[in-house]
Amino acid sequence: MKYTKTKFLMWTDISITIISNKNPLQDIYDSFALFYSLEQEFSRFSKTSDLALLNEEKTLEVSDRFIDVFKKSYDVYNQSNHFFNPLVNINFLLYCF
Repeated sequence: MKYTKTKFLMWTDISITIISNKNPLQDIYDSFALFYSLEQEFSRFSKTSDLALLNEEKTLEVSDRFIDVFKKSYDVYNQSNHFFNPLVNINFLLYCF
């Protein structure tokens, strides 16, 4: 059987489809929970995300996952000759909030 669920997270539609003989709905919901936790921690659109709070307060105790993502983002920043910059506040560039 084919199981598909869609949710609006991270400012986009996310669809998860699993083909299985057993009911994988819990796996689908667990996957959405992971996306939701990432959104809560890293969203540029939410004023309550850890990223937004760090930008606002300039100091914040963050998770190991946050540090790992930030380090990888910095690596991509260097590899892209600074075209990818996770520190740019895009609110002033493209979005109106």
